[in-house]
Amino acid sequence: MLHFPGAWCEVNIDECVSNPCQNHGKCIDAPNRYRCSCPDGFIGLHCETNIDECMSAPCLHGSCKDGVYSYSCVCESGWTGSRCETNIDECASFPCFNGGSCVDLIDKYACFCQDGYKGKTCEIDIDVCKDAAFNVSLCFNGATCLDGDGSNFTCSCPPGFMGDFCEVDVNECCSAPCHNGAICQDLINSYVCHCRSGWTGLHCEDDINECLPQPCNQGICIQNDPGYGYTCFCRPGFVGRNCEHNYDDCLLNPCPEAFSCVDGINKVSCLPPVTDAVPLATVVKNTTHGSSPRMQTPTIGPATAAEESTDSSYVHYFGNSYLEFEGIDLSALNNITVRFQTQVSQGTILYVDQGPANGDLFFMKLFIWNGSLQYAFCCNEEEEVTRISTIIHVADGHVHIVNIRQHLTPCKAELTISGHEKIRSTASNYWLGDIRQRTNHVFTGGLPQHYRLNQRAKPFHNYTGCMEMIEMNKLRSFYTSDAIGGSNIDQCRFSPSAIEDSSKSWTNQSTNPDRVTTTTTIAAPAQTPKQLLHEPGVCFDGLCLNGGTCHDVQLPAGSLPTCQCPLHFTGTFCEKGTF
Repeated sequence: MLHFPGAWCEVNIDECVSNPCQNHGKCIDAPNRYRCSCPDGFIGLHCETNIDECMSAPCLHGSCKDGVYSYSCVCESGWTGSRCETNIDECASFPCFNGGSCVDLIDKYACFCQDGYKGKTCEIDIDVCKDAAFNVSLCFNGATCLDGDGSNFTCSCPPGFMGDFCEVDVNECCSAPCHNGAICQDLINSYVCHCRSGWTGLHCEDDINECLPQPCNQGICIQNDPGYGYTCFCRPGFVGRNCEHNYDDCLLNPCPEAFSCVDGINKVSCLPPVTDAVPLATVVKNTTHGSSPRMQTPTIGPATAAEESTDSSYVHYFGNSYLEFEGIDLSALNNITVRFQTQVSQGTILYVDQGPANGDLFFMKLFIWNGSLQYAFCCNEEEEVTRISTIIHVADGHVHIVNIRQHLTPCKAELTISGHEKIRSTASNYWLGDIRQRTNHVFTGGLPQHYRLNQRAKPFHNYTGCMEMIEMNKLRSFYTSDAIGGSNIDQCRFSPSAIEDSSKSWTNQSTNPDRVTTTTTIAAPAQTPKQLLHEPGVCFDGLCLNGGTCHDVQLPAGSLPTCQCPLHFTGTFCEKGTF
């Protein structure tokens, strides 16, 4: 039964007066009873029981700590969040260096390193040049390996190799270092030039001077084109490639009948059985230009010596002299060889031009200026005159041989004096091409008084001394008898005083310019022999025709060329066939 106090039981007893609700629960009174309204987190009649929020295991990766109407999670390493539900990303701080890849794990990470790196965070750069894993001869041919970043490296190649790994042998021949047609052989960091004959030097740039060893037995050595050796101009009386043989001049039986022949150097001594006087020896030539000279055999009686004379190519000029020959055809390369001997410091040895009637396009002039040999030429009227000026003193009374190689395509020249190096001119811009030109007349020693020479060839001085035109474009017939004009010349066999005293004449008696009549009279030697100026050899290639062999016969009056003819040929110069 409910208990209500009061007279009439009208008062309700408040059971909440005793604060039965705990933990701040709210007591709600009711008749004869009460009810506790618990705050969050508590249950029970009097809110005496704390609800355990950890019962639902809210912490996924950690331990749960219950609170009042709450809980807290103590997360395991590597986890975070109110419920430890989030894996901490250890890669978020980018712990991997040098391009390494980071993989997040539980409470840790892993770095996958690029080639050439190692370490937990790829912080160590591997020396690939020394690492055993890379020790597979990264560089070839003895190159030095230089470590770079990561797996990169550089090969420092030894000389002669190239490429990323020094695997390529550099071909030093690619730069064409060898000159003058030499063959280049590639070597390791080097090359060797295999020179053609006639060339030497590291790059075959030097023309071998075959004349330096003096192979010509005191003869005059002329160097040929590179690869073609040399040519010896022998002293009179010597023959052979190197002038090594003394020719036995007695083989030609030069002495008259009953005379005894004693061979000497380029001469014979004819010992007579008696000592009568020698009559005058006379040579008379009446020739047509282009034919061979005809020699009359002198009448020789018993005497102390025998003397003969012949047509001369080694001519003495007196400063007012000249010889004139027919013009020649010029080619792309023209070869001229001249022998001369003088003591006069001015004079023109050779002059060739095209003549005023043909336009005067070019000229060639070999001359002596202030005692030194000079050569001037011009291939076209629009070009400047080119001059090769030597410092070689030739007005010394000695015999000199000069060779000129005149190119017309392009216009340039080379000059060689016996015993000296070759001198070259620079090439002009003028290119003649395949056009062939013919010269006007060829002049030696001077010019006729009224000849109009090329104005650019001035000044002009006549020559004084001895001179022989040995060759011009393979033409070797430059004897006095081949001349078509001339004045005041003589054979160059005696001293100047003897020449002045000797009987001489040059006559151009015919009105026909192709015909010259020449009479040369040589006086017999007096009691005192005349002093020889020199002993020139009168033989040269091409004098004897049809394979004949020329021999110099030295007589007291000078050298005499004699042709020894092959079978079926005869004549003074083997010019007549006997088929």
